[in-house]
Amino acid sequence: MKQLWLLGGAMALIGSALPAGAVSVYSNDFEHGSTTGFTGAGSIVPAPSGQHFLGPLANGGTATLTLNTAGLTSVTLSYDLYAIMTVDGDGPFGGNSVANPDSFVVGVVGGPGLLNNSFANFAGDTQNYPVVGRPDQSGASAINTLGYGNSGDATYGFSQTFAVHGATTQISFTSNTNQGTGDEFYGLDNVRATGVAAIGGTVPEPASWAMMLAGFGLIGGVMRRRAGTVSVAA
Repeated sequence: MKQLWLLGGAMALIGSALPAGAVSVYSNDFEHGSTTGFTGAGSIVPAPSGQHFLGPLANGGTATLTLNTAGLTSVTLSYDLYAIMTVDGDGPFGGNSVANPDSFVVGVVGGPGLLNNSFANFAGDTQNYPVVGRPDQSGASAINTLGYGNSGDATYGFSQTFAVHGATTQISFTSNTNQGTGDEFYGLDNVRATGVAAIGGTVPEPASWAMMLAGFGLIGGVMRRRAGTVSVAA
């Protein structure tokens, strides 16, 4: 009976350490007028096409997203980044250079960086996305879908996974442009976050670990006995 109890307890603890399916943490396409979760720079912006997004993000402005990550071990963040009008990337136009780019930076506050790249729409400029020295609008998933003139617009889709620790996690989105929003800015859209946690969401206590190890030993003993059994036909 004790052996069965150890075996059952061990299997339960093993199961509690297995990852569960992804759960929705945040989702916003900004079509309903809400910026819930975001603080700092940005508000709802209607594009000429009628689509809505968070912006304008420019001149060092930072929008911060706060996520409820209690009980989670990791988060996958996805979003569309809009480069709008005459963003000049690494130049040479607009007074830009590799040392003074129109860049967009995303990072976990107090944690890892997720994105730090320059983007360009102006013909003849270069950008460092996806690699240094690429021509304007390289790697864009869509071009000129928002209806902007003055060099148009480009859409870039990103999805990034990172570990989380604690009940809340903040993500910063910072636009480093060199001209006013009448000339160039960035925008965010379709922001979604999904999280993954261990079933039960707790770390076993030392006594529980001891029971689990004993259960592993029991399982190994049963397997060895079975391996040593030889069936002989009558």
